[in-house]
Amino acid sequence: MGVAEDFAPSFTQKPQLRQEDEGNRLIFECQLLASPKPSIDWFRGETQLSEDHRTNMKIQSIGTNKFLVVLELDDVIETDAGLYKVKAKNKMGEVAASINLNFSRPFVYCLWRYQLSLSVHCRGLPPSHHSQPPHNTPGRALSLTQTLQTPHNSAKYKLDFYRLSELHIKT
Repeated sequence: MGVAEDFAPSFTQKPQLRQEDEGNRLIFECQLLASPKPSIDWFRGETQLSEDHRTNMKIQSIGTNKFLVVLELDDVIETDAGLYKVKAKNKMGEVAASINLNFSRPFVYCLWRYQLSLSVHCRGLPPSHHSQPPHNTPGRALSLTQTLQTPHNSAKYKLDFYRLSELHIKT
């Protein structure tokens, strides 16, 4: 390919994040155009990432001068949170884009004597409806059924909260 046909990298799709394996694997993907093929560097904050048993990086040609750039993180932990930046560079120039990875913990509020309290506030159109059985079944502290309806579908969720003595907590 001649010099006149070479050009600096440019993103056709900015970094996006998707999950696999129930959130234990995160995949950052973006697409770019470049000629010649660019070198790729990934950063978390100011730290450049390198491949290891949890981190895999690849660049794959998906068309003429078009590339899919991927960062895979396995066995994701909270310290993986942060600002991720991908930098693509060739002899014609460089481009960078970033995406933020945040984790939020599930909300569990425990009261004295092993009581569990859950507060749910829903807002939207159309409104959602919930029902709670008048009597709890033996061994359960609360059973709540939540129904959400939209013009396109309806879904029903059932949340069962057990006494703490029956919980097996995975950390």
